[in-house]
Amino acid sequence: MYPGLLRESLRVMRKISFLSIVVLVLVITLNDSVFARNEFSPQGQTQCVAPHVVMIRGVGGYWPKVDHLAEGVMQQGMTVSIHHPYTAIKKAGQIACYCRENTPGQSVNIIAYSLGCDAAIVLCQKLEEMGMCVDSMILIETTFCKNEVPGNVRYCFNLYEERGLKDRIPIFRGVPLQASNCSTVMINAELKSTCLPARKITHFNIASKNVTHELVLEKLLSCHYWNNGWHCCE
Repeated sequence: MYPGLLRESLRVMRKISFLSIVVLVLVITLNDSVFARNEFSPQGQTQCVAPHVVMIRGVGGYWPKVDHLAEGVMQQGMTVSIHHPYTAIKKAGQIACYCRENTPGQSVNIIAYSLGCDAAIVLCQKLEEMGMCVDSMILIETTFCKNEVPGNVRYCFNLYEERGLKDRIPIFRGVPLQASNCSTVMINAELKSTCLPARKITHFNIASKNVTHELVLEKLLSCHYWNNGWHCCE
């Protein structure tokens, strides 16, 4: 009796493991297809000369309601591509090529969340090596502060929250940043200094809140490149 139960248990466990792998592969494939569809044929828009926004998810592709924010960006007449952290860095050359051919200032804008913020800074460094400017970079809860914001970034708005002892754990925190060049308009906004409701916000839901999306869009539109040149209203 017991050997039979053991064999049956092992069979069920193998089936569950196989299904888990299949689900994981499907999730990764879906995320890659979203990225591919948005990168060079921005979703819901015809190809045209318009400011482009690169959006970078957190670790493992985590960013609840990122599509909602992307829709808001596109409603402002901009094009959007959504990336995982590693993919954004790896495809820096393709991003630069796309923006040179399809944006008014041959430049790019970036919105990133959590670990995606750190990837965004590395992406900016690579774009700087290619001679490309970043008109604006909006960061939500940067988890590390090892790298300074490079000099090719014209405007950087970094939203973060100080959480006391929890700041020792990168996965729970947001940190202020420094710019490597004084030409960068660098703004570190601690959560309590904004209109966001601090009591209801954590590191894991801050990027999905409608109030956060409204703030991000406000900052994105305050500093960007349109046909008549680059402007910053900060």
